[in-house]
Amino acid sequence: MDYSGAFSGTEAADSAGTSDAKTVTFDLNGQKYYFQNSRYCCDFIDKLLIDERLRELRLLDAMYGKELKELSRDGGINVYQHLRDIVTEFVIIDEYVFQDEAAFQRFLNDLMDSVKVNPLYFPSFLKSHEKALKRAGSQYPRIRPLLDKLYTQLNQLLFLGDLVITDPALFSWENFKKRFDYLANPAGLRLFVSQHRKSLEEALRNPAARKEAEHILEMDRELIAVDDRFYWNAEEFKTAVADIMKSPGLRDCFSAVHKNALLELLKNPRAASVAAELLTAAGCEIPKDFEVSFPEENDPPCEEKPLPEDKPISEDKLPDVPKTPVLVPGNIVVLGSYPEDEDELPAPVEWQVLKVYEDAAKTGGKEGSPIPQALLISRFALECRPFHRESQSVSWENSDLRSWLNGEFLEQTFSKEEQALLLKSPDAVSCLSAEEAEELFKTSAARISQATPYAAKNGAATSSPKTRNCFIWLRSPGLDPATAAYIDSAGDICLLGEDVGSGEFAVRPVIRIPLGGSNLKSLVFRNPADSEKQND
Repeated sequence: MDYSGAFSGTEAADSAGTSDAKTVTFDLNGQKYYFQNSRYCCDFIDKLLIDERLRELRLLDAMYGKELKELSRDGGINVYQHLRDIVTEFVIIDEYVFQDEAAFQRFLNDLMDSVKVNPLYFPSFLKSHEKALKRAGSQYPRIRPLLDKLYTQLNQLLFLGDLVITDPALFSWENFKKRFDYLANPAGLRLFVSQHRKSLEEALRNPAARKEAEHILEMDRELIAVDDRFYWNAEEFKTAVADIMKSPGLRDCFSAVHKNALLELLKNPRAASVAAELLTAAGCEIPKDFEVSFPEENDPPCEEKPLPEDKPISEDKLPDVPKTPVLVPGNIVVLGSYPEDEDELPAPVEWQVLKVYEDAAKTGGKEGSPIPQALLISRFALECRPFHRESQSVSWENSDLRSWLNGEFLEQTFSKEEQALLLKSPDAVSCLSAEEAEELFKTSAARISQATPYAAKNGAATSSPKTRNCFIWLRSPGLDPATAAYIDSAGDICLLGEDVGSGEFAVRPVIRIPLGGSNLKSLVFRNPADSEKQND
């Protein structure tokens, strides 16, 4: 039945057998509805309820109470009271509206079951709506036990960034090493603890995870750090120094480069004697009242002895001198090319530096070890693609979008030389996670993405041809396993998710570039203030 302005007053009155005194006009989401008959108006309200258009019913109640009273003033059905009887049963949890207490209880039961298939949404909902849920528990005593059970279950979960661990038995160093390859290196342990220290400290309060959390934190405390070099413990550091001492030239060069770090180790009882021996052998003076200090630019380095002429040090034995990263958050890097305009001709791709992981990810220089890196995102959404080819349960790891980004897109966008600049990983190219989107973009406005004309031509839904604000995929799952989270055109993070088979969402790729390599000199930078590209 169509209610949108289809009835004249006479036709409506004849159909219902009642003629009311007033005409009421509703404006819902830009659609106008006209009624002179309370019977048809009641039918319309019931239809909204059947279709679960609960927000529109709330809008009617909030905006058109007076008009509804007038509609039935002369003996017709009391439309206003009929609407109030419906709306007063609603359960409101912030932006969520449930038809009644029973519907809300069904939702909570589904939420509890969802932790097994989508553990990320479960804690996000409970934490985001904690105040509203507490109010609901007071208002509806019958659901209070269920809410208590949900929060008890939440307290049993363990978190590591965007990883939610539902089984405490999986919270173990051995399992983490299997999941994260970089943990085979001591620099990887320091990176892991730096990124997840808060989660590890929270795990100390969980009896099931306390022992393993203590073990990981103790391993981190055992590490010996010399600038960008990490050693598992004092014994490994002692062995490494013994090897360095075998070559006077290497000893003196290492001491000169890492003087400040070695002086700092004099305050570490486990490494002080080894550091002092190395500094003394290299001829560096050790202050008696040594305090932690950072040398000014004009501070003279410790005196270096000339290298023996008959025993030169080969370049491959010289320690790496730490370099200042050339990637700075906010700067724009030009790297690769991809179609941008409707003519489908390749154009240079601009990447915005979001974050530089420097101190938390230092390397000992060994091949394959984790290194400092920069996280970059394309300035514009470059393509329009579904998360997966079919609407089915799928994770990011098994999605077509991930395969495409690290296959066809990678090969098409970057030359072999440019690919060598990217972090070597199965996710050399990826999408942001929901947590990264929230952390790195502090406001909704900052999260708004614009599609290129090429992406819009390929089907990306946009706010308007001029602004081209679009929806972009995140790699985090949605509430249902057949959905994925996304950022909408207003910049809001939508954890409920969208069907993975949706063909109107854009892709804004993310890449990671290791720091410190000599090949970074080939990067082309563009200051944001100088970048006038509007992509029109």
